Parts: sequence; structure tokens; C-alpha cells
Amino acid sequence: MGLHVLLVEDDDLLRGLTARILRSLGHDVHEAGDGPGAMAAISADSSFDVVFADVKLGGGFDGMELARRALVACDWLHVVLTSGDPSTFRASAELGSRVTTLAKPYRKDQLQALLESVGERTPPSS
Repeated sequence: MGLHVLLVEDDDLLRGLTARILRSLGHDVHEAGDGPGAMAAISADSSFDVVFADVKLGGGFDGMELARRALVACDWLHVVLTSGDPSTFRASAELGSRVTTLAKPYRKDQLQALLESVGERTPPSS
């Protein structure tokens, strides 16, 4: 089952690579380069299943703030936060069970397993 994923990464090269990986795993991917762009996408499209975002983002606010805002905007949404610095994940526990973390660098099979787990917790679209 493919998920509708909002990929948020401010590094263009990394965002393109990650988008290709997500698509190769069968997911529908929309890309955003920063938090405000991601929130605009969420406002325009209420069908996202998961936001996959880097913790360290430029452009106004970071991935943690994006997660807070996205979870308020959409009570069904899951958020996966990723970072090369796992210490940035400490505060993610306060965001609740709909937030998962994935340390960089990660392998394709780790990403696939994580998204399968999210998919199992996502209600089917009507």
C-alpha cells in the first residue's frame, strides 16, 4: 500500500534522492523545501498520510515546529522526523505517538520498514 507522503528537506540534492527512493517504494510524493512550504501544501491537500521531514530546516521554522503545526492541522497525520544528529530527537517524545524518528544515514530497507509500520497505523482513505 503506497502512502501519500509530504517530503520536506531544504537540501535540493538530498530531497531529490529521497523522493526517488520513496517513489521506488511505491509511495506518492509531494516535495517541499521548508516548513512554510510544507504547511501550505498541507493546507492545499488534506490527503497526506505522512510528513517525512528533516529536523534542521531553513526557511522560517525547523522540523520540530513543522511537526507541531502539522499535527494540529491534521489529526490523522503521521510525522517522521529525520536527522544526522540524533540528539535533536529528544524533544520529539513530547509530540506523541504520531511522531517517529529515523537517524541519518538510513538504508532503503529501514525507510521501507518504517513506512510500512506507519501504513499499518493509517486508516484507509475513503
